[in-house]
Amino acid sequence: MPSPTPYTSLGAWMDAVRIQRAAAQDVARLLADTLRQQFPGAAYLTLHLDPERDALTRLSPGTVRDATGRVLHDFELNHRWLPPVEAGSQLEAAWSHFRPFDAFDLRQVLRLLDNGGSRFDNYPEDLRTEDDTPEGVWLPCLLLSTSARPDSWPDADDLGNMLLRPYHAPQHQQ
Repeated sequence: MPSPTPYTSLGAWMDAVRIQRAAAQDVARLLADTLRQQFPGAAYLTLHLDPERDALTRLSPGTVRDATGRVLHDFELNHRWLPPVEAGSQLEAAWSHFRPFDAFDLRQVLRLLDNGGSRFDNYPEDLRTEDDTPEGVWLPCLLLSTSARPDSWPDADDLGNMLLRPYHAPQHQQ
C-alpha cells in the first residue's frame, strides 16, 4: 500500500533496519553451517580486503581455518569449487538460487553482507601467520563455530547490532 506521504517514517525505517540485520545474522549462520559441513573442524573464515577495488567489490573469501589457525582451505589456491553439501538438505535449500559449492557465490553473499552495513570480527592476532596481515592491522573474519574466539569482545560497542557473529567460544575462555 503506498504511503500517504512522500516520506518513510523513521520508525518504519528503523523496523526495516532491524529486520535486515536479523536476516544478515541468519545468513551469517547459514554460511558458517555450510562451511563447517564442507570443511569439518572449520572455525574461522578469514576475508581479504583488496584496497585497489571499490567498496562494492573489495571483499573476498581468504581462508577457512580450524580453531588453532591451521588452514583447511585457501581460496587463492583453490578459488572456485568447494565440497558439496548434503543434497536435498535444509542447508542446500536455504542457498536458494545461489550454489553453496561455488566460491564465487560465497563471495557475492559476503559482499552483500558487507555492503549492507554488517561488520566482521577481527581474526585473533595470536593465530596469524607471516602470510597474514601485519600485527595491529585488521584482518576480517567470520566465526564459524563455538571453538572460534573473537580477537576482542566488542559487543558493548556494537550498538547497532551490525557485528556478524553466528558462533563463538564462551567469553571466559578468552
